[in-house]
Amino acid sequence: MSEKKKKPKTDDKVLIEEWIEGKIQPKKKRVPVSTKLPLLEVAFSNDLNILEACRYASISRQSYYNIIEKWPHLVDKFEQLRITPLMESKMTIAKEAPKAYSTAIDYAKRKSPNEFGDRVINENHNITQEERDKMKDAVDRFRGKK
Repeated sequence: MSEKKKKPKTDDKVLIEEWIEGKIQPKKKRVPVSTKLPLLEVAFSNDLNILEACRYASISRQSYYNIIEKWPHLVDKFEQLRITPLMESKMTIAKEAPKAYSTAIDYAKRKSPNEFGDRVINENHNITQEERDKMKDAVDRFRGKK
């Protein structure tokens, strides 16, 4: 008679040690995307960024990008949801200025500084000196100085 070789039983301690050493990976449950989309929508409607929204929905950033790759129309939807708080803030400024104006205007200044900020942001701060000289020459020629 031939004897069958029995696999030695491994206890939890051995499995945990192998997992810590990276020899085995714990199995992950696959969760349907349909359960994560509402969480992402809530996160983006509260103006969370991608990393924060992934954390809120308990998914990895790669899972988010896989979702976007599969359903590209969601990018527009998520961008629209992200501007919801700013739109509500603008509406508050317009409708209820005497009541909650200070909170609304503070939020609007942070989110849209060019429109609501106290100072103008120069978006041309990365131009080179050569480009500045060309712009100055063009202005001078326009004014008739050269």
